[in-house]
Amino acid sequence: PASFAMSFHSRADLPVRAIAEQIACRRKALKKLPDLSKHDILYTKLSLEQASGERTAKYKSELEEMAGNTMLDMTGGLGIDACFFSRRFQKVVFIERDTVLAEMASGNFREFGIENIAVLQGDSVEMLESCAEDTFDLIYIDPARREKGKRSVALESSSPDVVALHDLLIRKAGRICVKASPALETSRLIDMLPSLYRILVLSVDGECKEVLLFCSKERVSASVEVEAVCLGDGVEAIIRSSEKGGKPKTIAETIGDYLYEPDPAIIKAGLTPVLAEQHALQFVNPTLDYLTSNKEIERFPAERSQSSQSCPTNPGK
Repeated sequence: PASFAMSFHSRADLPVRAIAEQIACRRKALKKLPDLSKHDILYTKLSLEQASGERTAKYKSELEEMAGNTMLDMTGGLGIDACFFSRRFQKVVFIERDTVLAEMASGNFREFGIENIAVLQGDSVEMLESCAEDTFDLIYIDPARREKGKRSVALESSSPDVVALHDLLIRKAGRICVKASPALETSRLIDMLPSLYRILVLSVDGECKEVLLFCSKERVSASVEVEAVCLGDGVEAIIRSSEKGGKPKTIAETIGDYLYEPDPAIIKAGLTPVLAEQHALQFVNPTLDYLTSNKEIERFPAERSQSSQSCPTNPGK
């Protein structure tokens, strides 16, 4: 990109900065969007950064909840999620408030040969307010977490504010899926989203990527199902219903031959005690999510290392 910009900076007949940006974005897209980036599509730096990776988008689209007649993507962006949702819904309504990004997404959908996505430009909340109740089977929303140069994590600080809009959303669709920040604190979510019934934490190759919140107007249980999905060489999913205080931790009297640090998605979802119980592991101490055992577990969603003998740092004291 820099070389191109320097070589052609004097060419007033070329959009040099825009072309340099596309070169930079296409390099990054090769890793994040390995199949989609083979098409001749356009990006913006910010939209590519905020877009779901191809692997997580595909996984989400294959979930049981992600199917039906009509869905609404309230925060369209680059449209990666919508591309995969279009395979599962008869019609996808895609709304993006940024005019250039909406036109860019529309052109990209044509390049992909997708014909069942209706692209609208404007305010998605205003559009939703004008819809009849139960217009959509699913509303998908990935709130902007960067407004006026500041990055936010809390749902109520994002745009649109899904906490304030909860009642409106649940009237317009039977189901809601919110893509939240991987840094989101999940302990108080049920108080903010009364229809919440499932929390899914998703990681790829040992990096926590997304926290997905599923809401339904037909929620019948007071408990919230929590799931960690670790995408790597294989998929290991751990599911539990929320329990008051969670599962107890068994603390090891001594460090075993092997130490395990669970996948970040498991730690984020608070499922380390479940993992420990499943594999007969013990915690190193009450505060850290490190596990230990005398046995080696091969296929396991954790970083594994052999422990060594330890001794005090000041043996004389």
